[in-house]
Amino acid sequence: LILFLTLYNFAIQEETYEAAMGGFNITPTFDKTEITITITGYSEKMDMFIKMLAEKLCNFKVESGIFEVYRNEIRKLY
Repeated sequence: LILFLTLYNFAIQEETYEAAMGGFNITPTFDKTEITITITGYSEKMDMFIKMLAEKLCNFKVESGIFEVYRNEIRKLY
């Protein structure tokens, strides 16, 4: 799950950067059975932002080169 969340964070970094500048704080976490994405802040566009995050999660694909880079980095940690 660490690799998955790392790659997902990479995939959404542009959107989350803009959201952070707009006052949102996005914190993805995981345990043995679930992934939780906590979003704090307020905006009239919160529903659109959550929908975008969910769509990205459901349609999540990673380029093989990026996968290899992050996989090797995470392997170094263990």
